[in-house]
Amino acid sequence: MIYIKNKRVTFYSLMTPKEDMYLMTPKLKAGTYTLSLDLLGNGGKSSLELISVADVSNKNSFESVVKASEVKGGKKIQTFQLKKEAHLGLKIVLKEMHQAVYLDNISIQPRR
Repeated sequence: MIYIKNKRVTFYSLMTPKEDMYLMTPKLKAGTYTLSLDLLGNGGKSSLELISVADVSNKNSFESVVKASEVKGGKKIQTFQLKKEAHLGLKIVLKEMHQAVYLDNISIQPRR
């Protein structure tokens, strides 16, 4: 499940761990960007991967731009590059039942 509560995005595994969950941005132009966000988990292992998404309805168009890394609490700042116009997808995988990851203060800025 993905939902918004208390002005933050919550990814929650309920009874189905290891399921891919995605949050997509509107389309971004090709270029280099810096993503900044606050992450918080409620325990257990989870991962965050950044992907380029040409077509949100076609999983074959998903391409990793930053490999998956373990979610740790605190601010995360990541530079990434889109080779062509695409959506940015934040892919979260929760590895246990009743696990949650919270995202807040999401900002994407073009690099100059």
